[in-house]
Amino acid sequence: MKRKVCYSLSALLVIISVMVFSGIPADAAVKDSDRNNAYIPVKKELKKSDVSGKKMFKSSNVDYPVAYRSDEQDWAEDIRVKDQGKSGLCWAFGITTAAEYSYAKDTYEKSGKVSEMSPGHLGYFQYNRVNDPLGNTEGDGIVLDAGEDGWPGYGGNPIYTMQHMATYSGLGLESEAPFDMVNNNISGDRWIGPSDLYDASLAYKNYATMKEAVYCPLEGVSGRDTLKSLVMEYGAATVGIEMSSTARSNFYSEPAYYDFRSSQSTDHMVTVIGWDDNYKKTNFKNRYNATPDRNGAWIVQNSWGNSWGDDGIFYVSYESADFTTDNVANAFEMQPADKYTYNFQYDGTSDCADSTDEFVEGEDNPFETEQGTKAANVFKNTTGKTISLEAVSFSTFNYGYTPCTIDIYTGLGETDDPDDGIHAGTTLASTRTAGVKTIELSEPVTIGPGERFAIMFSFPVDSAFGIEKDRDHDDKDFIVETKPGQSFFSGEKQSGWTDMNDYEACWRIKGLASIDNSNANPGQTNPDPTIPDPTEPEPSNPDPTEPEPSNPDPTEPEPADNDSAKTGTKKTTSSVIVPGKIAPVVPSSSNSKKAKTNTSKNDTDKTVPGKNEDSGKKDAAVKLTNTLKVKAKKGKIKIKYKKLKRKTIMIKRGKYLTVRNAKGKVRYKLLKADKKKFRKFFKVNKKTGKLTVKKHLRKGVYKLKVKVTASGNSSYNKAAKKVTINIRIR
Repeated sequence: MKRKVCYSLSALLVIISVMVFSGIPADAAVKDSDRNNAYIPVKKELKKSDVSGKKMFKSSNVDYPVAYRSDEQDWAEDIRVKDQGKSGLCWAFGITTAAEYSYAKDTYEKSGKVSEMSPGHLGYFQYNRVNDPLGNTEGDGIVLDAGEDGWPGYGGNPIYTMQHMATYSGLGLESEAPFDMVNNNISGDRWIGPSDLYDASLAYKNYATMKEAVYCPLEGVSGRDTLKSLVMEYGAATVGIEMSSTARSNFYSEPAYYDFRSSQSTDHMVTVIGWDDNYKKTNFKNRYNATPDRNGAWIVQNSWGNSWGDDGIFYVSYESADFTTDNVANAFEMQPADKYTYNFQYDGTSDCADSTDEFVEGEDNPFETEQGTKAANVFKNTTGKTISLEAVSFSTFNYGYTPCTIDIYTGLGETDDPDDGIHAGTTLASTRTAGVKTIELSEPVTIGPGERFAIMFSFPVDSAFGIEKDRDHDDKDFIVETKPGQSFFSGEKQSGWTDMNDYEACWRIKGLASIDNSNANPGQTNPDPTIPDPTEPEPSNPDPTEPEPSNPDPTEPEPADNDSAKTGTKKTTSSVIVPGKIAPVVPSSSNSKKAKTNTSKNDTDKTVPGKNEDSGKKDAAVKLTNTLKVKAKKGKIKIKYKKLKRKTIMIKRGKYLTVRNAKGKVRYKLLKADKKKFRKFFKVNKKTGKLTVKKHLRKGVYKLKVKVTASGNSSYNKAAKKVTINIRIR
């Protein structure tokens, strides 16, 4: 029997009595009015590729089942409805639930039912991150304006979380990181628990890892078919919905939701697990006597416990405001945690930046991944073992068919050229949706202990490629600690390769590897056998405006595309020849000018800057001058007195100060205000340079001196510059 849901006081008393009767203590329930809706919607602007003649998903004329529910499938047994309690972790609950459905759909026949994943683990380690096992993300993190202890109510969204899960952190077991440890440390809307809630050893102890995340706009009449395709493909999809007190009044006698207003203001994340085209429109009656024009509803799993709604499930009208016409859906493909042993990466934060974003206010973007540009990350195999590089992971904010070329170089020297080594293979691939993607290499590449290697992307079309950079966004400081020699870019605006460290940024390029147990020699060249000889005729269908021969329907296999379907059929290849393009020739070690003699550990590991290679004593090498440039922005910073009288004002560093050519870590320090008594009104964040001007400051012009220090590195000396900032309160 379906429980009746309504939000009058009498109905609430009925619900409480039912809970007591069923053995659930009444004091364990959280009132709907006390729920913390903390979903932070981010409507990311995507770069749309030319998709003429190419289908993203099933078209609207394809027959779907009249009704479908993932929770009624055999593979979904024991995926339970969760309860977020007093926390604002609806986003973590929605995503772990979607991950469970996806993982179960893929692994049930082989492994049986899935174990429960921990939303507490996901939320905690996203905001209280731990350096990755290889030590490449030290210093990366998120600083919340509300204070780090406020993380359970601070909010989140799938873009931040997919970047976090790509680090292979956040998907531990509920049994090892129980959510009760979070919920029991919340008083009202405040977090009163410890800052070290879960042991740091659990950070990368995953039950599953993320293979793919799909960020997909739901637009216009096609939004309904898009959402159905995602549920069929991945088992579930997360969607934002408004669950404010006003919106909740749209529920009536059934656990049914119809928002008849013109738009929603999404503040809560839920998990869509099915649909019913024949769900009666009369079920959506509410106190306003508003009903949809047609039958049909989405079947949605909430995170408010199974005593709410229809055993934790509710139904959203197809015609509910903006649910599938001006919204975003996210889906996830999971894989066993032991799929890869190592994740080589530099991007430890979870911002949603990409290569089309503005780096420096008022200046052209120096790293826009336009047609003909290249992006590369250089890593060193510090595992102490011979490894097999098997796949790469990256983030993209392109929507539509987007090809790319992936080249691997091994045996790199100590120069700043990512291609200064042995070319070890090429993989051609493509994507269709935005999100995080994993591409298997056409052939694994063997890399010896201590060997440096590069993963290079070439872009035949304009792309919005994932990037990590130090910046403020959504009242969060994304702290990025980059180093020289990690990330590089090559384009028309640069001469050769540019080190991204100069801009406190790095590419979201990751190398996924396992321990190599073969007898292959490290650094060997592994040419891609699918790449044709350029002297041979081009492949058929050379017109790039024509559909590629693969089937773009996400419910059918598409071997060459990372967004292909999960039908249980193994992909026959991980490479694709882009129609209308001549694939690059893979140089061999004998005829390529970049080919080098194999570099062993002895050749690469013992060269330490500033030391003699044989004796270990310091040599007399002189460090270069750190060419740090600091300049105040033109014009005075103007703040309205009326605004400052009400609240403290925070000014991003880029609004008042520019920093160039800094080698090493950059730190900021406020030296003094022009009058001592005004010092209490100003503060500069030492890591981000964010300037805080506290409220109640009187009208006038104030001069501040800020010291900017670049720590230097093995090649450059330390440097410091002072600059005067003028602030006018009017």
